Amino acid sequence: MARSYSGRIVVSAIIDHLLLISIVAPLVSVYWCGMFFLVDHYVFPKDYVTSIWFTCLFGFSAVFVCHVVHERLTRLAQLTDALYNPLARFYSIILIIVIVFQWRGFWYILDHYLGPGYISGCACIAAGFFLVATSGCSKSITGVVPFIFIADDKTNYFIALSKFSHLSSRSSVLHLVDHLYSVFYIQPSVIIVWRGVWHLQDYVIYPKDFLLSGTVTLGVGVVGAFLCYIIQWPLNSYVKRLPKISRFVVEQLWRIIVATVAICYWRGSWQFWALAFKGDLFTMWFVTVTSAFLLCTFNCWSIATLRGVWVDDPLDSQEDSILLDVHYCTEIVSTIEKEQMRKIRTMENETYPMSALDKSSANGDTSSLFLNHVSTAQKFDYFRGSDERQEQEPFALGLDTHNVMVTLGREFSFNSWGESPESVI
Repeated sequence: MARSYSGRIVVSAIIDHLLLISIVAPLVSVYWCGMFFLVDHYVFPKDYVTSIWFTCLFGFSAVFVCHVVHERLTRLAQLTDALYNPLARFYSIILIIVIVFQWRGFWYILDHYLGPGYISGCACIAAGFFLVATSGCSKSITGVVPFIFIADDKTNYFIALSKFSHLSSRSSVLHLVDHLYSVFYIQPSVIIVWRGVWHLQDYVIYPKDFLLSGTVTLGVGVVGAFLCYIIQWPLNSYVKRLPKISRFVVEQLWRIIVATVAICYWRGSWQFWALAFKGDLFTMWFVTVTSAFLLCTFNCWSIATLRGVWVDDPLDSQEDSILLDVHYCTEIVSTIEKEQMRKIRTMENETYPMSALDKSSANGDTSSLFLNHVSTAQKFDYFRGSDERQEQEPFALGLDTHNVMVTLGREFSFNSWGESPESVI
């Protein structure tokens, strides 16, 4: 059973990573490239300083508002799909605009006031990474394609992660302070890191040959992404055995490598988009709308928008702190299996109504009904290799391997059994 379970996970992971690097990541990249171009074209195009300051201030303010109201939007989404679907799509359009405002404005302000050169790039890398590492949110610099791929879901579509969300929910004041800290301290630090690495690549990787520079950086991004996909599994197991200081160092090095690879991918792909589309307004509108539509069709539009900050795992925990958040197919398979289990249990409840079971129990004949009532669902759980197997494995082995017959006393209720089998065993 373990082999089939592991095989299913491996197959899902391979499909996830191939689909991400070949289709989804290019769609997200061209989506952002188109949005940047359109903002450049429409927002104070003749006044550069006004444009960058306006987009920066408006972007950060709007992102902060999204952070504050995300819980209300999540509650609204739970009411009905008829409300969730249009609300989610409209929210994604608004959110991508304000996030592009935020990134474009602050990035261009850094360019404008720090100027070009190696010192400017290195200073941004050092300062930005120091800020995110000491804040305990260095994982935030890696939360982009090609290193994230999850399916949209109403429970997390409007999520806006913050640094102290486990504490800030206790007080409205703490809630506001938490989101202020996340939006105006951690997120700018992430932008500083990205700007520094991107800027340094502009001056290091064939700066006089635009096409060759884009080809090399995109190649490094694609090959580096595949290497990270492979390395993450053994490295994740290794860091769990390290002492705290060593684990901290390894995790920080891993994240700066992942971020550098991601930036190579984005920079290289953007240079190809620039050569392919040549800044044509209609073309940029077309590719932006088309990429958004395709991401919506794939049900992964949310990965195009950065949802708050990513908090690092405790150094003494057994959490998978190295593993990348790529589990799109796994989520879909899990959802299908849960729906199958729900249908099976519904059919069993209709076939063996509780009143009939209680009547048989009163007559003392419980064994056959007991086995008929539970075997199908429990065996399905066991043989399908789901995450529920660990909880139900003793029960499944008891029935199928040792042929144990359980006789229930009159004090047991089959109603409670139908809801929670584990509690009876």
